[in-house]
Amino acid sequence: MLFCVGERNALDRRSVAALGARRFTTIGRSLAFEVARGLAETGCNPVSGLPSGIDTETHRGALAAGDGATTAALGAGFNHLFPRQNARLAQELSAAGGLLI
Repeated sequence: MLFCVGERNALDRRSVAALGARRFTTIGRSLAFEVARGLAETGCNPVSGLPSGIDTETHRGALAAGDGATTAALGAGFNHLFPRQNARLAQELSAAGGLLI
């Protein structure tokens, strides 16, 4: 059983998984953001975890596209967001039409 918060219809879109390192270069950060934004602008749903690093930049880029199309797969559940500093990002994601699983 999967528990979801946010817009389940995000899963009706074509989805692209995005994974990356927690420690990254400036170029890596920029690329993750821009690629995710471009995917979201074309109707794709970037899917990633919610750890810091490339995953975080993926969600931020998708949110910057304006339609909230991004999905975060949580490893420890809603009550144990990791890292804690991404709690605000999780709230922004679900409020903007994204999905937390």
